[in-house]
Amino acid sequence: MKVLLSSIYPYAFALLLFIVPFDDYVRAWPNILLIILAVSFPFVVAKKDFLRINRTGIIIIISFLLSMVVVSVLSGNWDENQSIIGKVGIGLGMLLLYLPIYNNDKLKNAIIFSSIAAVIFSCFNILMLIKNTGTFEFGASENPLTTLLIDRLYLGLLSVMSVVISYKSISKKYNPYNRYHLANIIINILFVFLIVARMAILTLIALTLLQFFYSTRNKKIIIITLVATVSVILLAFALNSNLAERFFYITNNNQDQSLIEKVFKREPRTVIWACSNKIVKEEGLMFSGLGFKQARERLVNCYESDIVNPERKEWFLFKRYNTHNQYIDIYLGAGIIALLLFLTFFFWSFIKHRKDYYLMAMLVTFVSFGLIENYFHRQIGAYYFGVLLIFILLDYKSTPEGGKINNEHKS
Repeated sequence: MKVLLSSIYPYAFALLLFIVPFDDYVRAWPNILLIILAVSFPFVVAKKDFLRINRTGIIIIISFLLSMVVVSVLSGNWDENQSIIGKVGIGLGMLLLYLPIYNNDKLKNAIIFSSIAAVIFSCFNILMLIKNTGTFEFGASENPLTTLLIDRLYLGLLSVMSVVISYKSISKKYNPYNRYHLANIIINILFVFLIVARMAILTLIALTLLQFFYSTRNKKIIIITLVATVSVILLAFALNSNLAERFFYITNNNQDQSLIEKVFKREPRTVIWACSNKIVKEEGLMFSGLGFKQARERLVNCYESDIVNPERKEWFLFKRYNTHNQYIDIYLGAGIIALLLFLTFFFWSFIKHRKDYYLMAMLVTFVSFGLIENYFHRQIGAYYFGVLLIFILLDYKSTPEGGKINNEHKS
């Protein structure tokens, strides 16, 4: 029985990650797979598997979770905070469930194939939209957004993760799989430009620049990489007019406005972050926070009082935008101690893995996306945070049988 479960277990975990973006279409399957993994876990895990977890890192992240639990109970905000706390718990649960799996190839492949499936699904819907309407402009209406498999931001996050994994997987020597990883990189980069996923594009540029610090001193390679990156960006702007509108908010009606004026008029986060800053100033230093639901109510009240344009105010009140910044959200919802612990985890991770470009790239990706999104407000965000914990906190020093393997995450 244990042998059978041990052989099935890694595939169940990989399938879970593969179908995460398809949650709206196979809603029951993630929960079914989680149940299967949870029931199987006691039969396939061993005591020595727990030794794989980095003690310092896990203490920090558990302290972060416990700090939110404690302040929620003491402040009477448990009912409104338990959803967010549960999302953090899902991330830790993913780490725990992965302990019996020593070969992370299935994890990497699940993310790569998941991103490709998401690209194919979204592109098919985009083609159907073009066929039915004859147009495709992300800046013009909400219709193109509804064709995407999931939110554009999370599609971008998935694509960046897939690109980073494929980049790491390409070996210097000839390997028949190199061509597939290269194809995956190209497909996902083209896709994020197609859907104009701004943070994904900016993150990919940042990761390209970061690579210069880890690359060989061969100046030719650096120059070729830089020229290729600039060429791709310029070509993308030339071929996709949506890029200019999404990045610089250019429309026929605002050609004479400055970039700052365009941003303040078109970007919802300028209002959201202004209201968040207003609440922070009003409350001063908070040790327990307002509670996540109360923080959102305060934001909605700010939208109602501070937004002058009636149409824009109605839209903000309808959408009830959250902080769109994971760090501000944690501070407003759970207080300064929780925020400091969360930031400490990333700071420790950067110091610990500073010599490993692959892990640094993953960290930069999640830190960047945390600047514009609250991934603990969405189950998909919690799953991908769990993937980050797996990469950052697990050491690959030995196989279950005790033999040595290549420690590709060693820093």
